[in-house]
Amino acid sequence: MGGFLNLPVKKWVRVVVTRAVAIVPTVIVALIFNSSENELDRLSEWLNVLQSIQLPFALIPLLCLVSNTRVMGVFVIDTLTKVQWSS
Repeated sequence: MGGFLNLPVKKWVRVVVTRAVAIVPTVIVALIFNSSENELDRLSEWLNVLQSIQLPFALIPLLCLVSNTRVMGVFVIDTLTKVQWSS
């Protein structure tokens, strides 16, 4: 992402920021839902629902991009791969 945005950031700063973005919310959620197993089960169910809703928003643009010859050039996926993904 740093090369894509042309942001000159030191490696250690990038590592600290990306790890904090990943770990801090996880620790907060773990502390909030630490009281009982029933709450953890409910949290797990909601996470599964959210992931199933978010999946098409990640896959559809990805498939559109890798199917586009103008974007991918020689690395475009073939027709057989497109048929396998669409079924």
